[in-house]
Amino acid sequence: MSTILLKGLKHIPPPHDLSDKELEEAIDRLHHQTLWKYYHFLRRPVNEEEDDDTIARDRYIPTKYNGFTPCNFIGENNLIVHSLNNIRAGIEEYKESTMPPRKSRSNEIKLLRSLLTDYPEIIFKATDKNLGLAALTLTQYDSICMEHLSNPVNYRLAAEDHFSKIRLQRMIMMKYDVLTKYTSQGDPYPFAKHEQVFLSKQGDFTLPKFHCLPKLHKRGPLKGRPIAGAVNWITTPISRILDLRLQTHLHQEEFSCILKNSKQLVDELELGNSFLPTNLNNFYLITGDVQSLYPNIDIARLLEIIEEVDFTLVPLVDFVCNNSYVEYAGRIYKQLNGIAMGTNAAVSLANIYMAKLIDRYIRSRPQVFYYKRYIDDLFIIWNGSLEMWDRVQTNVNRIHPKIHIDFSTPSLRKVDFLDITVSMCPWKLQLETSIYQKALNKYLYITPESTHVPHMFSGFITGELTRYARLCSNVFAYTRIKQQFFTRLVNRGYSRRWLHAIFKRHRWTSRWKLRNVRKYSPILPFVVRYSKRHNFTLVEKLFKTKAHEFDDYFENPKLMLVYSRSANISDLITSSALTRQQINILKVQDR
Repeated sequence: MSTILLKGLKHIPPPHDLSDKELEEAIDRLHHQTLWKYYHFLRRPVNEEEDDDTIARDRYIPTKYNGFTPCNFIGENNLIVHSLNNIRAGIEEYKESTMPPRKSRSNEIKLLRSLLTDYPEIIFKATDKNLGLAALTLTQYDSICMEHLSNPVNYRLAAEDHFSKIRLQRMIMMKYDVLTKYTSQGDPYPFAKHEQVFLSKQGDFTLPKFHCLPKLHKRGPLKGRPIAGAVNWITTPISRILDLRLQTHLHQEEFSCILKNSKQLVDELELGNSFLPTNLNNFYLITGDVQSLYPNIDIARLLEIIEEVDFTLVPLVDFVCNNSYVEYAGRIYKQLNGIAMGTNAAVSLANIYMAKLIDRYIRSRPQVFYYKRYIDDLFIIWNGSLEMWDRVQTNVNRIHPKIHIDFSTPSLRKVDFLDITVSMCPWKLQLETSIYQKALNKYLYITPESTHVPHMFSGFITGELTRYARLCSNVFAYTRIKQQFFTRLVNRGYSRRWLHAIFKRHRWTSRWKLRNVRKYSPILPFVVRYSKRHNFTLVEKLFKTKAHEFDDYFENPKLMLVYSRSANISDLITSSALTRQQINILKVQDR
């Protein structure tokens, strides 16, 4: 058992073969999704002029797509239906000509499942900062969760019995219905037509499950990072629309301090090297980290800020932020402060909040040579005295009582920020960047024994090497981290000979390779779960030979065989919700 768990949370034990039923469901899904795309392709507007704002707000609304709706608008005699039937016939021929699927599960999966049923008093959790898997007693885990939920400042018990839960959900549903139809003045809320369709077709909602990730990297008593994924809660549809609308405002100049990723920082520092001050004696590198940003956002102040940005979004923000509920151990709690981390608009709201409160002040200081922020992480190049910085640092932490930033000690040499190290080269007198990896990192890459799609192994290695090349500003830093990566992969079980072929092809100069910007192509995916079913390459060949048949129906279509991932160790033994048996154990302990 320990050997299985050491393979890492992303390891996929061999699943049972892809069944005939799954193949039939996949071809049905491909059939109707393709017909829907063809139907909308025929009805597309001709010479329609739309700006980016119209497209973002009125045309594109993301949806959680679990199934499909049959398309009955395309007749059976249409040629595209004939092409789809040819693919269906090819799948049927494969099913008849090969061995039937094996239904037995691997011993690894059986052992992992028995581990959960035989030891319900043990909780398995992924640790904070990706330090691997942790096993806690149920009592330990309950204590770190209740440390958050029992805090009356942040949470309040909203419902614990069946009837109070029903009343609560009905009350929230009434709020949702009112918001999606009317404003506070009784007028219809200005949702676009596509937004109205999206909001009216929502299915059943599920409460976010509260859980904690153990913080093993912290000294002292065991703590947990609270997580509540609001992926299908009643606020999710509103939050998706809100996020799309907020994105249109984040391109303004006042939000230019917001970083998209560490690659943007590397590019800007390399371009800015020629503008460095000649006197480097007062030139300091500083980073900052906001303490618990999301729970400490003042909702009343946030609403005032959003009103300044776009007053029409205030009702949406109010609904999303004031209906944050979580479920733990059969009880429902309401989050009283801040915004839920799992909601779609959380990042955009946090960025706007910080930009108006903190960024505005810091960037206005004349000694700030350069300033960028990635959500709650700040990077500053300070060109001034340390006495002046101490005053600025104190003033920043006085802007709002709930926002406290831990700043690093100003350094003349180097600082670690996100996944890079920014340092001053003493010879060139220029800023350089290299990869930063925490000392506690266990480098639990997927092993060669994992049941991933074969091309995934070379794909993730090439992708990681490309990331190293883009974030390392010189070839020496890239070569050093590349050698370390090679050794770590060998330790995970990869063949040296196989790795050499990949590593030999990759160069530091790939950092300047431009990505090919492809024209929009409608993707027609045949999505199936990956397994090692006998002779499945015949299906792959089928889609390669049939791809050209759809050129007559779309512009540059891409008929693709797409593999979904089977359950990995994390899916099998770590769950955000407690089981009924574990809830009963906790109830007995409380008596």
